[in-house]
Amino acid sequence: GQIKTVYENSIASPCSFPGTAALNAPAPVARITGPSSLGQCDQHPLVLSGAQSTGGASAVASYAWSVKPALAFASSADGAVLKVAAGAWAQAAYNFSLTVTNRFGAMSAAAYHTVSKAGSTLKPEAYILNENNLKVSAALGTTLQAYAQLSRCMTSAVDLLFNWTMAQLPDGEPVPVVSST
Repeated sequence: GQIKTVYENSIASPCSFPGTAALNAPAPVARITGPSSLGQCDQHPLVLSGAQSTGGASAVASYAWSVKPALAFASSADGAVLKVAAGAWAQAAYNFSLTVTNRFGAMSAAAYHTVSKAGSTLKPEAYILNENNLKVSAALGTTLQAYAQLSRCMTSAVDLLFNWTMAQLPDGEPVPVVSST
């Protein structure tokens, strides 16, 4: 006979196939950036970003936002940016969460971000001028003057209406109001 020689070659190299994640690949990481508080009179929308999130073994494919208490919001076309309209806020602490999923379907742990909205008061504060030196006399009559300070959130002219009331005299009789303006 003849001697037959068989050669075997093997090549060891890492490889990946579309649609599969490499073993021990880094997991996606969600990150939220943006302000943590809004003032009383803030008139601009809140913008939070998830753009610094990473997909781990691949690019981020999707962003999933949620907020408690419930609040209407919109997100950018790719989902990386969340926007809440200025008028949608009430005084509260809002807890936002974000998870990201990469192209292989791996999901990140949730990232959390709290935004507190300060309460806005639109009620004016009113004071009676010289109230500590006020002397009431039925014979002389009494003139009261008041000072009202509007909320600093008011950005346009507003009409104020004063309504004067008096509780009662020391003997329990109600005090009639003759005129008020």
